[in-house]
Amino acid sequence: MDVLQNVYGDIFWLLPIPGDGNCLFGSVIHQLCCASPNHQHFGAYRSQLRDAAVSELRNRIDFYVDYLAVSAEEAFEDPSPVANKIERFLVALESDGFWGGEESLAAICNLHQVAITVHQINGTIEFTPTVSENQSWRVLDIFYRNLPGFVEKTHYDSVVAVRRLRQETCFNPHAHSTEVFLRSEAIFVYAVEFTDHQESLFISVYHQLTNTHPTSCSSFY
Repeated sequence: MDVLQNVYGDIFWLLPIPGDGNCLFGSVIHQLCCASPNHQHFGAYRSQLRDAAVSELRNRIDFYVDYLAVSAEEAFEDPSPVANKIERFLVALESDGFWGGEESLAAICNLHQVAITVHQINGTIEFTPTVSENQSWRVLDIFYRNLPGFVEKTHYDSVVAVRRLRQETCFNPHAHSTEVFLRSEAIFVYAVEFTDHQESLFISVYHQLTNTHPTSCSSFY
């Protein structure tokens, strides 16, 4: 477990995801179905998610064109037309080990009707489904190491828990100034529910001890 602190004093406990070019998809897989990198099907689930995201991007390319244009321009700096770069980018994105970015996160949100919070050292980025009648989405939390100084300069990990340092304002009518103090509050943002199982207590403890999930997560389509 890695522990990082952002510029606001929030402390993050992270499950390290292998830095093999698939870390975005691996982080989301851990959040979606509790499959950690040592799970026997982790690689297969991650590949399924990548394939599904690329299919979503291709099937609704006009919808994601702004994301794709930015990613394609960053990936290919030659003077070829943007449409050509987007096609080359999608072909590359199908390959194991090729970096996914905001275009993939946007596609995953719509595919699975989830919101994704990308935590960073200096802030957060929120992704939500853009095609949905439901406004109460499950939230997935991942961490993007995006600043110089990290061994993995740009890398995604899965957020297991967060302790937020919240600023509160105390108004004193007898004082000439407002007192501001900080309160540390533990907020756990990642949870797995086993409420429908008669042995849910034991399964939950087993999950905490071994980080394995008792149910199958065989498809992301």
